[in-house]
Amino acid sequence: MFNPKLVSTYSVGPYSTKVLVKTHPMFGDETREYLINMEEQEFLDAYRDWANGMLIQNAFPNLSANEREFLLSGIIGDEEWEKYAPNL
Repeated sequence: MFNPKLVSTYSVGPYSTKVLVKTHPMFGDETREYLINMEEQEFLDAYRDWANGMLIQNAFPNLSANEREFLLSGIIGDEEWEKYAPNL
């Protein structure tokens, strides 16, 4: 498991917050950032569950597969997988 870091939260309206997460991808050196549509405490609780052994899809059931993949590998989308691992 990679070590994504919660950087900050953003209010995107009176009833919605997003968390900014940073991580290093499994391929490449650059730090990656991604905004995830979750409340901060909800993200922290889910991350704790995942870190304690819960499957990521159970800890973060409302995230898309691409958002969960970002947390796992730092990679966003199929295009990046094609770029870094074309034979998978």
